[in-house]
Amino acid sequence: TTVPTLFVTATLDGITSIAQTREIMRGFSDARLLIVENAGHTSQFHPPEVPVALAAFFAGQPVPATVRMSPMTFMPLIAQQK
Repeated sequence: TTVPTLFVTATLDGITSIAQTREIMRGFSDARLLIVENAGHTSQFHPPEVPVALAAFFAGQPVPATVRMSPMTFMPLIAQQK
């Protein structure tokens, strides 16, 4: 397709990797890619810069190549035993 398309993926996305996204993009002649660092498949829209980038894309403005999300703090699922 020649329709301008913005793909959003994340460095910790275990469902759709950056490599898979780039492969899909090959079918889009006017594709752009926004990579969200430190985000997963469902958290990639959490950084406030992402909706700003989406709005810029729809307004025909440039979109950054990457956005950085603060790393998540590890929280164990099982309580530590003393």
